[in-house]
Amino acid sequence: MAIGVKVLPRPDRGVSYVRATLKGMALTFRHMLQPRVTMEYPEVRSDDSWRIATRWRGTHRMLTDELGRSKCVACGLCPQICPANCIKLVPGEDEQGHRFPLIYEIDEFRC
Repeated sequence: MAIGVKVLPRPDRGVSYVRATLKGMALTFRHMLQPRVTMEYPEVRSDDSWRIATRWRGTHRMLTDELGRSKCVACGLCPQICPANCIKLVPGEDEQGHRFPLIYEIDEFRC
């Protein structure tokens, strides 16, 4: 008992590479016609297309409660995970044993 094998016809060797190259070039040319995403900041200052996204989280701030006290408990995780090593934290405790930062500085020039 023999098993039948169906041999599929293959395209010419050069045709498959040419087709893939043309598809890639077509995609490249389509992207060339789209508007730019990168802004040339020092040369082009402010126009309507240059806006910071609303979800941008690049601002450093210390959150406070309704009484104006810092919500930071001085756990020390911020200075440990900061890749630029620009956060300085000195923890302290009050009379009730609650921790708070005595010094919390961010060197934004290094950030």
